[in-house]
Amino acid sequence: MLTAETSLVASKEPEGARSRSIPMSPSDFLDKLMGRTSGYDARIRPNFKDIEWVRYLAFMTDVSKHLNDLNAQLQGKDKCVSNLVALINAFDCKLDLYAWKLSQQDLTHLKRSDEPQPASDFQRYQKWIIALKSNFENGFNHFDSINDAIAFISSPHTFPIDSAGSLATLFSAEVA
Repeated sequence: MLTAETSLVASKEPEGARSRSIPMSPSDFLDKLMGRTSGYDARIRPNFKDIEWVRYLAFMTDVSKHLNDLNAQLQGKDKCVSNLVALINAFDCKLDLYAWKLSQQDLTHLKRSDEPQPASDFQRYQKWIIALKSNFENGFNHFDSINDAIAFISSPHTFPIDSAGSLATLFSAEVA
């Protein structure tokens, strides 16, 4: 719940007065915030009063945060290819987890979407996560062809002997 203390508007209470924590509805908070913002586009303001739109915005904010976290992990110098592929595979598994949790109507991994949601929202969010996973897999499907090589490079002593033939074929095809 938003309180008057969390608003961006300075309090007009005299210094030394005890601050009060008055519950403020999200729309009241946004009215105060947007009323004090210069250059605000009035066409967007009605959307903030639409609770369904605000819930979808919170969901998209959560998903964007997870994507940005992955992006930050993938960037930088001195990154090993096997670690980068592992991060991508881990994110793919996280998308499976998010979709499953949404099917259970659980928002554990979506912190900004913690308000009670109708079942239709969970279904819509789950479909969106499944579509994201599909796009993600399509973008990184070429990694499947090098998974054995990455497994061998990252841990040669535990690499299964029965997969060595396919690995040798992969390396000989690249040399020729």
